[in-house]
Amino acid sequence: MHLNLNAADQVAYLRDKKDVAFNLMDEEAAVRFLSNRNYFFKLKAFAKNYEKRFKEGDGKGSYIGLEFAYLVELSRVDRQLRDLVLHLTLDIEHCLKVRINRGAMAEGCDPCELAEKYLDYSRSNKGTGVQDGCRWGKQDLCQDTFCDGWRGGRARSRIGGRDCKRARGVAG
Repeated sequence: MHLNLNAADQVAYLRDKKDVAFNLMDEEAAVRFLSNRNYFFKLKAFAKNYEKRFKEGDGKGSYIGLEFAYLVELSRVDRQLRDLVLHLTLDIEHCLKVRINRGAMAEGCDPCELAEKYLDYSRSNKGTGVQDGCRWGKQDLCQDTFCDGWRGGRARSRIGGRDCKRARGVAG
């Protein structure tokens, strides 16, 4: 059965059917939050981290001690984590492009040709791991760019900021 509920009905459902409390955040604020900041199913997914009642007649399926504000805070932490991962991903992409360009200039070749060779190599060696797919010429692009070295399958990261020189500890 699929429910098509507006934000006020969603709050009532959480309160009446799932025993979610609204002591730290009142129901009116919860309705505004669900209407403007987030959506029901995402918040409901965070509720899976909390205990439920399992006995028949004892509110089976309802949550024990769950406040709506806890779900809101988890959604905020989730947003911060997504922002951090996005930021790090963009930094890594930028540094890799700079490193590839630097390697291409050092070898005296066209960066597009280098990228094409790398992609061809990656396509022909699927599943070999990142550390094996980043070698071009005499340079190991991944190791030089992202880590101090591979130790037992783990890389020690050097990436810390937008500027590759700063991330590598080089003044400039």
